[in-house]
Amino acid sequence: MSENICRFGFSNSADLICDRFVLEVKNAQSRQQIASGYFINILLSGSALLTLESATHQISQGEVFVIDKNQSFSIDAAPDSAYGYIRFNGRRAREILQRLGVSNNNCIFTPTVPLEEFWNTCFKAANDKNTDLISEAVLLYTVANLTPIQQKKNSLIAQMLSITSECFCDKSFSLTRLAARINYDTKYLSTVFKKEKGIGYREYLRELRVDHASFLIEQGVVSVKNVALLSGFSDALYFSKVFKQSKGITPSEYINKFNEKKEEEKWK
Repeated sequence: MSENICRFGFSNSADLICDRFVLEVKNAQSRQQIASGYFINILLSGSALLTLESATHQISQGEVFVIDKNQSFSIDAAPDSAYGYIRFNGRRAREILQRLGVSNNNCIFTPTVPLEEFWNTCFKAANDKNTDLISEAVLLYTVANLTPIQQKKNSLIAQMLSITSECFCDKSFSLTRLAARINYDTKYLSTVFKKEKGIGYREYLRELRVDHASFLIEQGVVSVKNVALLSGFSDALYFSKVFKQSKGITPSEYINKFNEKKEEEKWK
C-alpha cells in the first residue's frame, strides 16, 4: 500500500470516542508535535523511533506504543515502514491508560498475539459508515492483548491517580488537598506528576471533570448548574468556560447537540 489511509469516526458517546483510524506509510509524524488526544499505535512493518519529550525509544515490527494526551512526541519511521494508529478520547480513555500502567518510561508493549494482520484487515474493511465501530473494536481488542505494566502498589503516581479518581467530583478537592492527605509538598507532587504523565496535575483534574460532565449530560442531566456541581465545579460560569476550551462548544450547546442526535436516531 503506497498511500496513507485516514478514516474519521464520529461517536455519539463521551464514554469512549475513537475519531481517527489512520494507516501511515509516508512518515507524516516525524516532526515534534503535541498529542491532541490519546493515541494507540502499532508498527505494522519496518522500524521506527518514538521520541517522547526528550527520551527516544526504538520500536520494532508488531510492537504497540501508547502516547498520552498533551504529550510532546514524534515518530520517525524508516523507509518502507508502515504504522497504524487510533486517536481516542472520553471518560474511559484515562482508564485504559491506567489499566495498562502507561507512563513516559513505560509506553511500549509486545502483544500476546500478532496483531498486524488484524489491523490491516480492519483498515480494508473500514468506511464512512462503520469507522467508529471498527476503530473502537480494534482499540479494545488491542488493549485486551497487551500485558499491563506492573507498578509498585505504593508508587506515588499510582497513589495520586487512585485518590484523584475517588475524589475528583468533590468541588473542594484539589492538589493542595491531595498533598495534605498523603503528606507531600504540593510543588513536589506537581513536578513529579508533570514529569511522569506529561501533563500538569491541575490540567489533568480539569479534563477528568470535563469528561465526567460530558458523561452526565449523556445520562440525562440537562441542568448546566447541576452538571457543574456533580462534576466537581463550584462555579457554573467557570465550568462553562473550561468545558468550551476542552470540547469546543458550551455545555448548553453540547446538551442541545446530544438531544438532537437522540431525536434523529429515534426516527431512523
